[in-house]
Amino acid sequence: MHAFATVAVLVAGLLSTSALAQTTYELCSIGLLSAGPSFSDALDINDLGHAVGNSTAPGATHGFFWDRSNGTRSLGTLPGDSFSLAQSINNRDEVTGVSSGIRSRAYVWRKLTGMQPLQDPSDPFQPGFGIAINDLGEIVGQGNGGAYIWDRLRGVRPLEPIADFSFIAPFDINNFGKVLAFGSAPGHAGFFILDARSLQQRDLPLELASAVNLVGQVAGSILIPDPTTSVTLRAALWDRVRGLQDLGDLPGGGNSSEANDVNDLGTVVGTSSVPQSAHGFVWTRRTGMRDLNDMVDRSGADAQFIEIRSGEAINNFGWIAANGLDLRDLSSRRAFVLIPRLQLGQKRSLCGQ
Repeated sequence: MHAFATVAVLVAGLLSTSALAQTTYELCSIGLLSAGPSFSDALDINDLGHAVGNSTAPGATHGFFWDRSNGTRSLGTLPGDSFSLAQSINNRDEVTGVSSGIRSRAYVWRKLTGMQPLQDPSDPFQPGFGIAINDLGEIVGQGNGGAYIWDRLRGVRPLEPIADFSFIAPFDINNFGKVLAFGSAPGHAGFFILDARSLQQRDLPLELASAVNLVGQVAGSILIPDPTTSVTLRAALWDRVRGLQDLGDLPGGGNSSEANDVNDLGTVVGTSSVPQSAHGFVWTRRTGMRDLNDMVDRSGADAQFIEIRSGEAINNFGWIAANGLDLRDLSSRRAFVLIPRLQLGQKRSLCGQ
């Protein structure tokens, strides 16, 4: 386990999952990169509380990096490009995603060096999209030659061989090199865990899968029978000891929910249907599924108008990268970071700036 992640798990463990029932979240708004009509989406958050995602205005989309001290900054693009997306961040503040213009190129971004391509442009195997990065700096993604894994020492190499699958798409990688991926072949398709070191493969009983944590738990969704639609997706958590667990849905949600991320303590975030909308949720084994909108501190002037539609990512301290709407402007999505505030009489803002 990465040293920083170890500290994070120990500290978060001291809070205990029972504390979640006493927790409210301070709502920190991630600013937009452009004035005028635009929207933002948060996609990942690390144990430092730094978030990444994308901000879009007419004619331009750039990946962003957010922290409490400096707010939102653009990651820019690779030379000659006009478009970028930020997909994943690790605990060393390294970011991966895609930069596009004439073609799409995966990148790694660091504060000191900025955005750099993973591969020399002359190499025929071009990684076109960086999907996930772990604390060792290993990146998995998709390129014109198929799925790949990259690190600083060995560069880009195909993610193969994969038993029985002719096509694979990676979704996540943990610090032990366990890759969460989707594979397909004639007559067969599904999600699996691949050990990038030993190339051992384990199939998963999930219809969708989104994240794998340090201990190998996988957050995703399963299909369940539904009387109105015949089947529907429900959030689920899988691990080798307990097997598959249906996480349920929020009240009135019509049995529909999806899990987006799981931290190393097994806390899951995602989205669940509610009457005429969708709400973000946080789930623990002790408390079950809770609506994030019921846990947000509404004392701020703007907070009362925010509806959290999805929990996208959660770090080991319980900070959540989330997306939602300002109900005064339903046409524009907004990104947020939700910071846990225990009921200890805290008054100072946790959002910084």
